[in-house]
Amino acid sequence: MVRTRWQKVFIDLWRNRGRTLVVALAIAVGVFAVGGVLNTQELMLREFERGQSEARLADAVVYTIPFTESFAERVTRFPEVSVAEGRHVASGRTPISEGEWQNVVTISVPDFEAMEVDAVLPLQGSFPPGDREIVLEHLSLDYLGMAVGERLDLEMDNGARKQLRIAGTVHDPQQMTPEIMGDVVGYVTPETMTLLGETGQFTELRIRVADHAEDRRHVEAVVAQVEDQIEASGRPVLGSRIPERFIRPIIDTLLVIISTFGGMILFLSGFLVVNVISALITQQIKQIGVMKLIGARRSQVISLYLLTVLVYGAIAVAIGLPLSVVASRFFMKTSIEGLLNIVSESYSLPPLLIAAQVAIGLLLPLAAGLLPAWRGTRITTFEALNDAGVAKRSPSQGAIEPLLARLQGAGLVRRPLVLALRNTLRHKGRLAQTLFVLIFGTALFIAVLTVRSSVNETIDGFLRFHQYDVSVELDGHYRQPALEQVALGVPDVAAVETWSTGAGTRLRADGSKSSPFMVNALPPDTALMSPRIDGGRWLEPEDGRAVVVNSDVTKDEPDLHVGSEIVLDLNGREAAWQVVGIVSTVARGPAIYVPLATYAHLTGTPGQATQVKVVTAEHDAAAQEQVKEALFTAFEQAGIGVSRTETTQEIRGQNELMFNLIVIFLIIMALLLAAVGGLGLTTTMSINVLERIREIGVLRAIGAANPAVRKIVVAEGVLIGVLSWVIGFLISFPVGAKMSEVIGMALLNIPLTYRYSALAAAVWFVAIVLIAVAASLGPARNAVKLTVREVLAYE
Repeated sequence: MVRTRWQKVFIDLWRNRGRTLVVALAIAVGVFAVGGVLNTQELMLREFERGQSEARLADAVVYTIPFTESFAERVTRFPEVSVAEGRHVASGRTPISEGEWQNVVTISVPDFEAMEVDAVLPLQGSFPPGDREIVLEHLSLDYLGMAVGERLDLEMDNGARKQLRIAGTVHDPQQMTPEIMGDVVGYVTPETMTLLGETGQFTELRIRVADHAEDRRHVEAVVAQVEDQIEASGRPVLGSRIPERFIRPIIDTLLVIISTFGGMILFLSGFLVVNVISALITQQIKQIGVMKLIGARRSQVISLYLLTVLVYGAIAVAIGLPLSVVASRFFMKTSIEGLLNIVSESYSLPPLLIAAQVAIGLLLPLAAGLLPAWRGTRITTFEALNDAGVAKRSPSQGAIEPLLARLQGAGLVRRPLVLALRNTLRHKGRLAQTLFVLIFGTALFIAVLTVRSSVNETIDGFLRFHQYDVSVELDGHYRQPALEQVALGVPDVAAVETWSTGAGTRLRADGSKSSPFMVNALPPDTALMSPRIDGGRWLEPEDGRAVVVNSDVTKDEPDLHVGSEIVLDLNGREAAWQVVGIVSTVARGPAIYVPLATYAHLTGTPGQATQVKVVTAEHDAAAQEQVKEALFTAFEQAGIGVSRTETTQEIRGQNELMFNLIVIFLIIMALLLAAVGGLGLTTTMSINVLERIREIGVLRAIGAANPAVRKIVVAEGVLIGVLSWVIGFLISFPVGAKMSEVIGMALLNIPLTYRYSALAAAVWFVAIVLIAVAASLGPARNAVKLTVREVLAYE
């Protein structure tokens, strides 16, 4: 009996091998999607967490005057501190081409071989570096296009110029790619830092708390205790910060996206199994009657169809599982590792994870096929043997039939289109299932590209926030007239403003301090900034101690609102200010904006500035880059030290790169959804044609030519595709808006600026029509290649 049962299963599969392949491919897409999600999640999380754990990242950084290693050892003995180490960070630059420079951050470490905080892990070359040597973060070496053993020309902000040999590379998991951060990072000994004109001591105290490191408030309390004890010893505290884990929100967002879409793809592919098994049972009603007549129990008949589904699943697993393993490794190597700075030690996957994917590929189709098999085998032997067959039934008469008749009678629609419409509505349950898959595919495809449009709109908003083209950051305060005179003397400079920047902290009512944030002091009537106001207003010329905060500040300090009084510590000067407005972030962390004159008065720098903002005659990337280099040269020749230069086009590139990985995954998921939808439509059309073989034979017997039959079948597929597009198009509006909000909140703490992608809707309309035509051509070809005798004899 088992042998006979398997023979029937394989005969059914082979006779309908085209349908077998289509259904197996549809399930394989689901297996591939879920497997890719699970495998990528496993590799990404495992290797990311391993790198973070091995690095033992600092929970807080305290800034003070230069100190020795013995001072850090004393802080380590504080009760709430697990370990403390010193660092000294200095900025400089290196030439990368004629007239073009790259910013370099150089960090000195007291003892590379005994690092217990913010450890760097050697990858290539020699480690630790010796005197006059530097080890580069491995992404920085790749970004510079240099090799181990070459010499790096360094010009420090203090004017010192040295050549350091690149001894090797290291992995620092808290550093993101220079394409986003804009800086390359290197590590040297204190002795080499002295050669670079800096102090051989340390200015940053990096600490790890003894416990509850995940509790930000607890870490802030520990930092406050450490600061109090440092100040009690007679040493001033210049500031502190709790490092932001920029990478974690990207990883969390990725996991949500790929998990949601992967599960959805597998769920939708299950609908195809329901369709196929329902059609197969309908086609074999008389066979079911014969099997019951000769004594087959219902459970045995059900097992036949479940065995068929099991074969579908086995073929799908054989195709989808290996591809998912290869794809997850490919994504890790080509995208995730470089962007998130993950160094993978292994790409092996746990056997249990592979087993889970095999189980999903086999059990989900079985679960999907169980209900139609149960329903289809309820028929009695008498009913089965006397069934006229779906192919011989007339379409149900409903409200649509008289309407179609009137339209045809009036000459508004042609006969082939009427037949296609009737056939489309013949099986409303199957139509609903097919539409469900295609509608979701349509809505999500358009929504994904809407997110991409929203990303571009958000970045454009960031650039509208910055109305200048080039920003020059100086190494200290310089008189404003001199800065403006030098900048205006550079060719192609159209306008100039001078600003000041610094760091500030909030002194809370309970005596605790906030993490430091950027302070931007600028003319209230500035023409070079146009922020989006989320609440209150922008600075006005008559403002004194008025402050505008961005949304990142309100995220960290949720009690702040328009009208709040806030006590700020600006360079050691404490004063009360009033919040007059809240603006959106520009993806650069917490920042506040204050009147330049008030800031200069409080900090004792009247008439001086630390930044120059420039508008160029031309605004393209090449023109901005040319002016940037010319400004650097002009300021250096005037004896004005420059620590950093940046163009708004560089800001655009950095922000785009941060979103690229998210968008790439969204597009991949959308394409997989499109594949499932296309395969689902192909399956539906194949089943519909198979059920109407005798009907098609009648059409051909009364003179219908092959092109006419083909046109009816293709028109039916196109109608289903267009109907799914119309409904999916309407749904894509709220779906796209919600996705833009969720992704924006996850990465920026603000919703993305919503912009619907009409182009995506148009592209998908063309795509769905082409998919429908392609999905219908195969069944149409099968319908016309049979002879009239064969189709009229079909049972």
